[in-house]
Amino acid sequence: MKELRQVILSSIINAVIALSIFSAHAVIACTLLCFGRRCCEKLISMIFLQHSKLFAFVHRITYGTKVIIDTPPSLPSPHLILCNHKGTSDFFLAHLIFRERKLRFIAKQELLKAIPLMGIPAYSIGMRLLGYCFIDRSHSLSSLKAVQKFIQRHTAQNHDILLYPEGTRHKAAQTKEFFSSAIKLILRAQHMPVVLVALGNGHTIVSFLRRKYATTLRAKVLGVFHVQDSRDIENDVRKFRSAIDAQLDKWEHE
Repeated sequence: MKELRQVILSSIINAVIALSIFSAHAVIACTLLCFGRRCCEKLISMIFLQHSKLFAFVHRITYGTKVIIDTPPSLPSPHLILCNHKGTSDFFLAHLIFRERKLRFIAKQELLKAIPLMGIPAYSIGMRLLGYCFIDRSHSLSSLKAVQKFIQRHTAQNHDILLYPEGTRHKAAQTKEFFSSAIKLILRAQHMPVVLVALGNGHTIVSFLRRKYATTLRAKVLGVFHVQDSRDIENDVRKFRSAIDAQLDKWEHE
């Protein structure tokens, strides 16, 4: 009986979330048409943050999921944020961690194709209007050019850049190899501090319908690092990865 109530409650909440996402899509489109892009960008940032709060609230009441975020220190701007990538929850956690910042993501272009013609309602149109960089991982040259333009445009506007250096999400306990070439490209285009973020247990939330009960999502800003020479960054990247692995291992044994 308890499981049946859980399924019914989850179904109702998922329906409400779906309605809110499609409603947000319509509101963004109308705002863009009536008030222009600048006003629309502020609205999208607010929607992303509110949906992130809704994400945490819904998982707490339906699945007993806890979200523990270590408050980040005072951070410079702009900066490059490097996060390990565990699951779909990482997007929402990033907005909860850096809620006062103007985040811009480098992401795979598949995010735009979740639903034909529309992508992910509200999110696809929102990410496009905010100027996220969507790369085609099968065409490295075009992706490099897109990243360079993206970095120059957004750092000039004092926006923070978020990158998942593993390239894709995974369920392994430790991180996968970081793509140092991507980090090097970004820091050559714009020299800026690097902020490391460790994210834990995101792989336990596979989708809106497949989640584990009573898990704990963890997020911690590990600090601000300064790369002295972007041409020789491999040693720094290894240190970045080791720092995140050390935090993941600490959480694993708590």
